[in-house]
Amino acid sequence: AEDPYLYTLLLTLRAPCGTVLETVPCRFGFRQVEVRGHALFLNGRKILLKGVNRHEIEPGTGHAVTLEGMIRDIELMKRHNVNTVRTCHYPDDPRWYDLCDRYGIYVVGEANVESHGMGYGERSLANPPQWEAAHVDRNVRMVERDKNHPCVIIWSMGNEAAPGRNFAAAAQAIRKLDSTRPVHYEAMNEVADIDSTMYPAVETLAHIGAGWGRAKPFFMCEYGHAMGNAIGNLKEYWDVIERSPALIGGCIWEWVDHGLLKPTGRNNPDGSPEFFWAYGGDFSDQPNDGNFCCDGIITPDRAVTPKLIEVKKVYQCAAIALAGQAPGSNTEWLVSIRNKNAFINLSRFECRWALAEDGAPVKSGVLPAPDVPPGEARVFSIDTGPDRAAPGSEMHLRVSLHLKEPGLYAGKGHEVAWEQMALPAPAPAHSAVSAAGTPTLRTEEQGGALVVRGAGFRHEFSRATGALSRLSYGGRDIILENGPALNLFRAYTDNDKWFTGRFEAAGLRSLAALLRDFRIEAPAQGAVRVSTRIEWSGPANAGFLHDASYTVFDDGSISVDNMFRPLGAADLIPLPRLGVRFRVAPAFDTVEWFGRGPSESYPDRKTSADVGRYSGRVADQYVVYARPQENGSKEDVRWAALRDAAGFGLLVVARPRMAFSAHHFTAEALHAARHPCEIQRTPDVVVCLDAAQMGLGGASCGPAPMAKYQLLAEPRTFSFAFRPCDGDPAALARRPLPAF
Repeated sequence: AEDPYLYTLLLTLRAPCGTVLETVPCRFGFRQVEVRGHALFLNGRKILLKGVNRHEIEPGTGHAVTLEGMIRDIELMKRHNVNTVRTCHYPDDPRWYDLCDRYGIYVVGEANVESHGMGYGERSLANPPQWEAAHVDRNVRMVERDKNHPCVIIWSMGNEAAPGRNFAAAAQAIRKLDSTRPVHYEAMNEVADIDSTMYPAVETLAHIGAGWGRAKPFFMCEYGHAMGNAIGNLKEYWDVIERSPALIGGCIWEWVDHGLLKPTGRNNPDGSPEFFWAYGGDFSDQPNDGNFCCDGIITPDRAVTPKLIEVKKVYQCAAIALAGQAPGSNTEWLVSIRNKNAFINLSRFECRWALAEDGAPVKSGVLPAPDVPPGEARVFSIDTGPDRAAPGSEMHLRVSLHLKEPGLYAGKGHEVAWEQMALPAPAPAHSAVSAAGTPTLRTEEQGGALVVRGAGFRHEFSRATGALSRLSYGGRDIILENGPALNLFRAYTDNDKWFTGRFEAAGLRSLAALLRDFRIEAPAQGAVRVSTRIEWSGPANAGFLHDASYTVFDDGSISVDNMFRPLGAADLIPLPRLGVRFRVAPAFDTVEWFGRGPSESYPDRKTSADVGRYSGRVADQYVVYARPQENGSKEDVRWAALRDAAGFGLLVVARPRMAFSAHHFTAEALHAARHPCEIQRTPDVVVCLDAAQMGLGGASCGPAPMAKYQLLAEPRTFSFAFRPCDGDPAALARRPLPAF
């Protein structure tokens, strides 16, 4: 798959008189597949299968796939480091195998045997003798048709059809025809050459990898269920695979959503018809599986998604890591590059590096070609030059590998692997700004609200609810109504299905707020502190106590310190998220942040999201899923700014990190919609600041998020600051708050 080399065989049919009747070219290659102990070898080299399951589907033609669509699929796979396809659950169009031969994709060829609808045990078709011929025939036909394709390295006898004697007969028939490839069948490992399972938890896979006692490789024919906002903890799967000799990889379920285009009956702003991706139930079809057919890494029109970028990063061919500083130098960094390939040297790639300060580019360069043979590692030095970083800034070094020459699937310069590494940061400035000075803060009671105002700002706190009900800078209202308020709810992802019953029973969507305490004090000249205690209660003896402390300084900045405490049975509930939510006026619809990006990231899916400085319109932060659900959050955010067209607005500075999102809809509106075109949007900007969110996992058909990514309901603090933003947000964020 790394560097396919094919020969052309010309087959000529002649008449008895010697006249050429037909000439057919046939492309073929040499391959030797071996199972040696726990490992899978190809042409003498141990390989790992970084795969996907691919159904044949296109949004305009359904199961009748086109050559253009197949080329689009295979080029997307190659550009995103996929090296294996399982043809779930039937042999594919013959042209697909030609493409896999040419481009370099390993194929797990699967027979058209799937009968779980008939049941398991005594009802299974895998045991009755009258069904033996059908099982054998479908496997034999597959082998006879595809045996001359070098891309096929494993025969799979079927899917979810139970174990039984008929599969033993099919395995025997395959081996009589072709003894050069191993046989696989997940439901009956005892007759297969490769052991397999579906959707093991990471912990289960680690146990298998550490203690597997049988002399066979272990393969996940399906894992990482990609339905909706998913592909959580993919990195952890591959950390286990790469350190366990018994594990040979797996195929993510699955490649593409099976949505079909359907018109809404409305027009887009440009006058063109509006369409949406339809799924089960959208055609008055009964029964149906709802959106369970939309379980792919990419969308039906093959758009690149954050999930696909994560796959590319985890599946990449090189491991890059910071190895320290060169002895006697404070500008020269040592970087280790390990070649994960089985066949090709990394010297065919160009190695680039880039240095960034607080997400802004500082310096970049190109290293000599990295001569790293397969399976080996080398250490390279990068001299980034004199350190001119500002005190308190963050420095990141990014090293990446790119195609030196145009390839069949991508052009020159295409990035194949990368790593971003944090460098030791300059010591932060310790000079604190004193809050003491000429008194400019004034407080007054007005219309049931406590008003705190000063030069260029006015903030209001509701005496009835305890909320920061108005935040104004420069005479303009920015934060509107009741915020920042406790926020525990996210529009359920498809993978949240195992928890949603508990979320609903706890009433996380409908907690009622009761103000328990409201106090005001002046801790120092030039500062006013408003402290509130709000009890949030649900219908099931579960709730939260939210203590919030707002310290207002005479420049209009507000330091917000939160303490969240579960009440009653709430400590037994895993939470979707824990943070606060508020609304910002519509004019402030340009967002910029310093954190992970440019697209969404989550606690267990952020390996591919570099820390950087990113910006865009709020509307563009929405990530489309066939069924609307939680999306668009950014992890490890240091600061975020919401500004108008003139660059004025609100800066939110995390202390030290937060998850951040901004949308033109609420989580409740997202949850209520069946399709993206049905989401009730608002011109306001709905901002969520999270101390944490639960991970994504792959639980729509598989295990829940790993324990370390589940969000327990336990006491937690969360701090951030609001500041007026009328300049460079990075410089403003580094400016210390007043101290007293």
